[in-house]
Amino acid sequence: MKVGSKLRLIAPEKIFAILVSIFGILFLIVTPPFQVADENAHFFRAYHVSEGHLMAKRADKEFGGLLPESLSTVAQVVSAGVAFHPENKQKIEDIFTTLRIPLNVEKRSFINYWTVAKYSPVPYLPQASGIAIARLFGATPLALMYFGRLFNLIFFALTGYFAIKITPIFKWGFLLLLLTPISLFTAASVSGDALTIGVSFLLTAVFLSCALDENVSFDRPKGIIIFVLAALLSLAKPPYQLLILLFFTIPIKKIGNRKTYFAVFTLLAAWCAALSLGVVYAIKDLKDVSYSPEMTSPTSQLAFLADNPGMFFVAFFNGWKVDGLSIIHQLIGQLGWLDTKLPGVLIDSYLGILVIIALFGGNKKIRLFRIQRFVIFLTAALNIILISFVLYLHWAPLGASVIRGWQGRYLIPFSPLLFLLFYNRKFSVEDEKLELLVTCYVPFAATLTLIVLFYRYYI
Repeated sequence: MKVGSKLRLIAPEKIFAILVSIFGILFLIVTPPFQVADENAHFFRAYHVSEGHLMAKRADKEFGGLLPESLSTVAQVVSAGVAFHPENKQKIEDIFTTLRIPLNVEKRSFINYWTVAKYSPVPYLPQASGIAIARLFGATPLALMYFGRLFNLIFFALTGYFAIKITPIFKWGFLLLLLTPISLFTAASVSGDALTIGVSFLLTAVFLSCALDENVSFDRPKGIIIFVLAALLSLAKPPYQLLILLFFTIPIKKIGNRKTYFAVFTLLAAWCAALSLGVVYAIKDLKDVSYSPEMTSPTSQLAFLADNPGMFFVAFFNGWKVDGLSIIHQLIGQLGWLDTKLPGVLIDSYLGILVIIALFGGNKKIRLFRIQRFVIFLTAALNIILISFVLYLHWAPLGASVIRGWQGRYLIPFSPLLFLLFYNRKFSVEDEKLELLVTCYVPFAATLTLIVLFYRYYI
C-alpha cells in the first residue's frame, strides 16, 4: 500500500486534531507570557469576565476594571523589556519566579485595558472559564494566564475540528489556514481572536455544507446552528457577521420558495443587527474618547466623511497600496508584537501551497456556480471594506488620506473565502498527493516557526 493511501485512512479533521494538540501546546509553552500582541489587555479582560463583570468600566479616560494589583505586576515584570526589543531575551528563571507571586484578590486597583474594552465578553468566555476554574485551586496570576491560554486552545481545536469535518470542499485548505503560524500563535494565547476565528470557520463550513452537499438539507437544526454561530460572531467581532451573506450560496429549493428564503435571511440579518446594536448600547459610556492626540473620535470622523464621502475610498486604496503585501504576508505570520518575522521562504511557500490546494484539490462531484462564487467574493470584499471603515473611524487621524493599522490576522476569519475563489474541478489531481503534501508541510512550518520563536526569545 502506498504511503499516500495510508494517510487517506486518516480524515483531515483527525490529522488537524493531532497537529493542533501537539503544536498548540508547544506554542503555548514556548511563547513567553504576554508576548502576543495585546495579550496583557486580553488577560485583564478575561480575568474581569471570569469574576462575572460582563463589560468594562470607565474611569476618566481609562477603560478597564477593579482587579487584583498582582495581575498588573506580573504582566509588567515577567517579560519586561522583551517586546519590541529582539536583542532582549526572556529569562526562564523569571517565569518560574513570577509563577510564585500570589494572587491576593483583596488588594485591588483600577487596571486599564482600553484596547479591548469595547468588546463584549463573548470572545473571552473560553479563557475566562479556564481562569475561573484555576482560581478555585488557588492558582497564581501567571498560572491563571496559562490556564486561559489552554482553554482558548481547546475551544479553537474543537471548532476547527468540526469546521473541517463539516465542510464538503477545501478541507485541506481549512486545515492549512487554521494551522498557519499566526493562527496557532493566536489560539495558544489569551487573545479574544481565537474564538472569532474558530466560530467563523465553523459558520463558513455549515453554510458550504448546506449549499454544496446534496445530502445535507437546510432543516431546523441547521438553522439553529447558523443562528447561534452568527450570534457569537455578532457579539464577538461585529464586522465578521457579514459572513451571513454566505446564506445566498444555498439554493432556494433547499429552503422552500423564494418568499421563505428571503424571510429566513431577513430574520437572520435582523437577529445579528439587534445583537450588535445591543453591544453598542452596552458600551455607550465607553465611546468617543480619543486614545491619543493623533486620533479622533468616531463621531468626528463620521461628520468629516458626511462632508467628504470619497475620502474613505481614497484612504482605503492608499492603505492597501502601501501595506497590501505586508498584510498578505502577515496572514501567514508576523508574531509577537509584530516584532518577530518569519523567513520569507516559509511565508511564500505557505501561500503557494494554499493556492495549489485551492486550484488542484477540487472535488469533481461538487461544482461552485457563478452566483456562488460571486457571493463568496462579495462577502470577502465587504468584510475587507467594513474592517477598513472601522479602522478609519477609530484609529485614523481626522480626515486621513491613508488607512494604516491593518494586520494580516484580520483576514483569518474569512480567509477560506479568499482561496475558494481559486476553486475548480478541471485541474484536480490525486487526493493522496495533496494530502501527503499538506500532512508533511504543516509540521515543517510549525517546527520552523517554533525554532524562530526559540531564537527570538531565548537565544
